[in-house]
Amino acid sequence: MNTPPTNSGSVNISVTGSIQGNQVALGSAIHQQHTQATPPSPMDIEVGEFVELLRQIRAQATTAAQPEHRQVTLQWVDELEQAVTAEKPNPTRLARIKQWFLTYLPAVSGAVTSVVVHPIVGKLVEATGDALATDIRRRLEERLD
Repeated sequence: MNTPPTNSGSVNISVTGSIQGNQVALGSAIHQQHTQATPPSPMDIEVGEFVELLRQIRAQATTAAQPEHRQVTLQWVDELEQAVTAEKPNPTRLARIKQWFLTYLPAVSGAVTSVVVHPIVGKLVEATGDALATDIRRRLEERLD
């Protein structure tokens, strides 16, 4: 319980009960704010890394493609993103996309391969129809928007 300051400028405070896990400040005109951050989960970290890979591929493809081929190249990047976040990721489709980049834009093919072999993609393919796949897709979509 707080007691207003007396003429001497002192503050009398009495705390009863357990204060374990709570903050207590003594004095006058004190303002406290407590924020507790939850550390990111390993899944969030993987999803974040994966989203960053997709962004890097888009940037590399934009830079590396000849101006007359840029639109087609970006369509392949879109297809890669869609193939990964599809209801049922298709390894054959991913391999076809990877092969296109190897053939037509080898400067970006290494990054595309990183996406195709990323642990998130493996988990999605393994967990198709599973709650884990739904959770991964949801996290990807949130970060890609």
